[in-house]
Amino acid sequence: MESPVITPAELDEIFLAGSTSVQQIYQQFRHVFPTKLMKEIGLTDIFLMTAQGTAHNTNKNVKFEWMSKENKYGCDFSVEFNNGISQNHKVFFQAKVVQNDGQGNYCDFLYESKRKDGDKTILEYQNLLLANFAKESNTEAYYVIYDATAVYWVNATALKNLFNSGGVHGTDMGICIQAFTVLAKTSYLAAKDDPWLHQ
Repeated sequence: MESPVITPAELDEIFLAGSTSVQQIYQQFRHVFPTKLMKEIGLTDIFLMTAQGTAHNTNKNVKFEWMSKENKYGCDFSVEFNNGISQNHKVFFQAKVVQNDGQGNYCDFLYESKRKDGDKTILEYQNLLLANFAKESNTEAYYVIYDATAVYWVNATALKNLFNSGGVHGTDMGICIQAFTVLAKTSYLAAKDDPWLHQ
């Protein structure tokens, strides 16, 4: 039997539940440790547990999965659902935690993944691995960036387009701050329709 189509708005509601849980836990953490950042692994567990529970409780056939081979594909987890075209459509995600150095919020969009190919070590930008894997898989990919006050979404293809445009300059941190400022959205739906997808 075919599972019902999950709309982007329904997916956004599921993500919102996960985001709300992350923010609540992060606020409690900051109350106890005001100067510390939480780790992305623990926050991702909270996000996925709540999002999967919300999907189950609202009878939405949505399946979240942790992914392996992050250094090859650039993603930490995926969500699988019927998007009306494919019964098993997947969207991919890379999790990060918001950082701030006083100049603005950012995350490390220029992180280099390492992998071995025989005796060689191959370094590749995680943002390109993520965007290219999404393109090869005919789907979307996003950065999910956790903070105590919001969970941000950055479309990986929009990020690739921004970087390819030559419109960001400076130090690595400066580039990441500029990219975050331009692209970070507070909902999946907003990131799904980012204007930089059409640049």
